Amino acid sequence: MKGSDEQENEKRNVNEVKTFSVPFALEAIKDNISITTNTPSSPSKPSKEQIIKQAFEFHSQGNISEASKYYQYFIQQGFKDYRVFSNYGVILNDNGKSEEAEKLQREAIKINPNFAEAYYNLGIILKDLGNLKEAELSTRKAIQIDPNFAEAYYNLGSILKDLCNLKEAELSTRKAIQILPNYAEAHLNLGIILKDLGRLEDAELSARKAIELGPDFAEAHCNLGNILIAMDKSDEAEVYMRKAIKIKPNFAEAYSSLGNILINMDKLIDAKSSIRKAIKLNPNFAEAHCSLGKIFADLGKLQDAEMLYREAIKLKPDLAEAYHNLSHTLLKRKQFKEGFNKYEWRWKVKDLNLNIGNRLETNKPEWRPDKKGRVLLWAEQGIGDEVLYASLIPELIKIVDQLIIQTDIRLIPLFKRTFGNGVKYISRKESINENTYDYQIAMGSLPKILRSSLISFKKSKKFRLNVDQDKSKKYRSKLIGKTKRKIVGISWKSTAKHKNMGNRFISLEQFIKGIFLPNICFVSLQYGEVDKEIDFIKEKYGIVINQIKEIDNFNDIDKLSSLIFACDEIVSVSNITVNLAGAIGTKCYTLLDTNSNWRFGVNNNYCYWFPSLKLFRRVNYESWDKCLYEIKKEL
Repeated sequence: MKGSDEQENEKRNVNEVKTFSVPFALEAIKDNISITTNTPSSPSKPSKEQIIKQAFEFHSQGNISEASKYYQYFIQQGFKDYRVFSNYGVILNDNGKSEEAEKLQREAIKINPNFAEAYYNLGIILKDLGNLKEAELSTRKAIQIDPNFAEAYYNLGSILKDLCNLKEAELSTRKAIQILPNYAEAHLNLGIILKDLGRLEDAELSARKAIELGPDFAEAHCNLGNILIAMDKSDEAEVYMRKAIKIKPNFAEAYSSLGNILINMDKLIDAKSSIRKAIKLNPNFAEAHCSLGKIFADLGKLQDAEMLYREAIKLKPDLAEAYHNLSHTLLKRKQFKEGFNKYEWRWKVKDLNLNIGNRLETNKPEWRPDKKGRVLLWAEQGIGDEVLYASLIPELIKIVDQLIIQTDIRLIPLFKRTFGNGVKYISRKESINENTYDYQIAMGSLPKILRSSLISFKKSKKFRLNVDQDKSKKYRSKLIGKTKRKIVGISWKSTAKHKNMGNRFISLEQFIKGIFLPNICFVSLQYGEVDKEIDFIKEKYGIVINQIKEIDNFNDIDKLSSLIFACDEIVSVSNITVNLAGAIGTKCYTLLDTNSNWRFGVNNNYCYWFPSLKLFRRVNYESWDKCLYEIKKEL
């Protein structure tokens, strides 16, 4: 926020201003209240203009207490100077009295409608009060009056960022930099905007420029750390975040961000300590409470996590990430009604590191059970999630007049075989005309209607995806030949983009050594390039892992499903293989990490969505060996 005496302080010689004691100056005002600012005072009594300048001088020197005494008295005596109202408004807003500050800025504008600084200051106050649209209008008015007002362009960019108008926010911030090329705060803010736009390399350059302009600019170091963690450069991100803390030891946001970096590095104990420090520095720091809740959730302490998420929401009722994380905790604890309702906050979470696509842009209302008509069910997440939510489709078909499923094109053959030709199928990459449906609902929103209690999941147990039986018999015959060995399909990693996804990975070497038995025919269900891994295992241990070369395990989901059905049993980490096995009904031993997905619950041994999934949980990030040993006994 900017205080001003119409920029006279920048033009005049400071030495020309006499310093008066406050009592004497106030007495002078009493005696000269009717004298105009151009009227010279007596030698013993300063003019009001001199006293105003003295107040401005105190303000510019940081002597806020003395400046406030002058401003208060001016206003109490009915002295109408727009500079006084605006400057005192700046002080009040800095002291958290935003509503009073707003009134003063509006009074300054009333006195002088062409005072750009008052519109600018009002914009900041309105932003602090959450009135972003009004803040935008006020800041634009400041720019209209003074087209070279760099700080106003900077603040407008900040407002537009909060309004999610990121492209225009970028343009406004770049305009501020064009006017003031060495404006470090503008370079910092540009980096934040570019990060939100997903342009991480450009964001990094802006953050580094801010640091170059201000080597001791703690916020710039913090922002660069946040950008680097988004670029999966955790080690470097940690360095810059610690630098920010060294520069500014009471920097709560940096401690919280450092905690998030350490979470991604699986250093949960250190992360917990850092985030607790952030909360100690700022007890009302909602985001830090949310991050600490995430740590407790990852450690399996769900009650503590829930408490922290609810506290975060209490502190900041619009904190989407807290609602989203709370939904996962509630769902994991089988509190489905509240959990699925809060799961709707997923659309508002920034930087949600899940495989969630864009929300459908449509004017058609969301489907509810009391509605019939033509209903569009549209995919939003990963292909494994689509398979999971497909278990709800048979119930939906019975309720609506016509169902249109917009899904991953790889699933359409399976879905057609399962749900029949009465349903219309469209690839999720295709656009769909609104005139072809009456209502719509996202796949991830369907459970809030159809799965409000544990007992409602019994319906899922009857669901089966119908595979191509002829292909399945062909694959089975090819694998076992004339032997009677058990066929076990294996999958040991996921390429889905989730935070802490490295925890799901197991090297093929550790995986196969843990479950190997000589009388089993192993077949790879793993997607991606795995030939080198499989060849290494054969060369080093003599263990053969079969591959059906005609199947592309990533693109040919229909054929992969037939291969899964051909297996007697499956062993897999949590990926699409698990969801397909569950939906097909093939027995699958599922390896779950400490912070496993909500759909697998907490202590249950079998998945309540798909009972053919038997669950083996790794506790406190210990070795996978114990889980693999238990699965080997099952095999």
